Amino acid sequence: MKNVILFISLFLGIACSHSDDTKPMVIDTYYTIILKDKNGNNLLDPSFKSSFAHKEVVLYEADDTGNKTSNIYEKGIDIIKSVPINGNKSEYYISVNAGSYVAPDRYILYLSLPNGDEDKLEMKFIKSGHSQIKSEIYYNSKLIWKDGSIDSSLVVIK
Repeated sequence: MKNVILFISLFLGIACSHSDDTKPMVIDTYYTIILKDKNGNNLLDPSFKSSFAHKEVVLYEADDTGNKTSNIYEKGIDIIKSVPINGNKSEYYISVNAGSYVAPDRYILYLSLPNGDEDKLEMKFIKSGHSQIKSEIYYNSKLIWKDGSIDSSLVVIK
């Protein structure tokens, strides 16, 4: 009987203990940016005469102090995507997933555009176990999205 009680106690101790290794891993570090002019034209849409050449849209990595490096993170067709809307028209956007790891709670990238603009993209995240969930997104150091907002698809007017 003593062995049975010891076995049950040991079994319950193991069954009730938990580890981060058994928790699911969630990585939510994705967001999108749509670039439009002041008239609402999508600057990534190749059918628009004044759109940016896709091959010249580049995301650069940041160093461990948050400054731009010459290392290319992604560019062109690797980051520019489209989704069909209203039948035969498409909406073009920049797909951003994480970035250069700069601090324990943030990723930073630099968006370089053919018109010479260079914009800083910063995403703060919350880390829980092995999971990372975005909590804030900054565009040129201005907070433009916060956890609890409905959608992390952002429209920037250029």
